Amino acid sequence: MTADFGKAYPGIRVQIIEGTSTELLNAMAEHRADLCIISRRDGEHDWIPLQEDELLACLPLGYEAQRPGGKAGKPGTKAGPTRFPVSGFEEADFIELYPGKDTDNARMFAACGIRPRVKFATSDNYAAYAMVAAGLGITCTNAIIGEAFTDGVVYLPLDPPQKVEIGMALPPEGKMSPAAKKFAQFAKERFTNA
Repeated sequence: MTADFGKAYPGIRVQIIEGTSTELLNAMAEHRADLCIISRRDGEHDWIPLQEDELLACLPLGYEAQRPGGKAGKPGTKAGPTRFPVSGFEEADFIELYPGKDTDNARMFAACGIRPRVKFATSDNYAAYAMVAAGLGITCTNAIIGEAFTDGVVYLPLDPPQKVEIGMALPPEGKMSPAAKKFAQFAKERFTNA
């Protein structure tokens, strides 16, 4: 989407910053970001919903076959499970993403009363997926992010399903730069027509 926006508006400079949804929302409130594409958060900003995302368990290939009583076969195949119980995060070594921060995972665990058995922690999604692929543990991720890393891992939806709304947080009306308004309109049209 950003590449297409750059082609449509070559005179507008785009700088992307990365962080948790809460961090990005704070950056916008402090005028360090013009807008953010994040998971829904409360606050004094306008909100444009773009899509629903799902939280997934990220498991090493063959995970179920390694567990006592686990089924043979790769997870997600007919021989393996098709969902991962949220309570399973308390039973396996867990790789925590963005430790101590307000993330979709932390919110989901709190809402479900789950205390994952944290063995490793990182603030880098790719490091977490590489640790999972190496068999060091499991993690939980947003489906939209997990699509970028598939080598040596498998993703399973959670049981019960856990969904988050992805959208654009915008400064209140009248406080947006012209460039940010153009990007917001471009993104909204892209997702509306998808």
